Amino acid sequence: MAGESPDENPAPGEGKGSDRPGGGTVIRCGGLLNISQANHLRDLLHEASGQHDVITLDLDEPERIDTAGVQLLYSFINYSKRNGILLQWHNVPPALHEMAAQLGMKALLQHPPRA
Repeated sequence: MAGESPDENPAPGEGKGSDRPGGGTVIRCGGLLNISQANHLRDLLHEASGQHDVITLDLDEPERIDTAGVQLLYSFINYSKRNGILLQWHNVPPALHEMAAQLGMKALLQHPPRA
């Protein structure tokens, strides 16, 4: 969202977006990627997709990842592909890859997990 510092760290679960040069935006997922934050994150993704053609998801240090969070990401990946939005990943935790594999969504992320 305009005016927010890209270095600002939201509290866990308070995903925020920040504008980036070149028309992109960064969405920080915060500490929770689960059902308790699914509506909030969905709203951020929806708003960003209407305003930007490049979206970077920063998944730094989620405390909890559950099925709802992974399904939301999967849905948004498909939406982005259909609508010509470039989706980039930053700080993808190994736990997200593990959860996606358990749910049969291994191809969810075409990005290696960070070590």
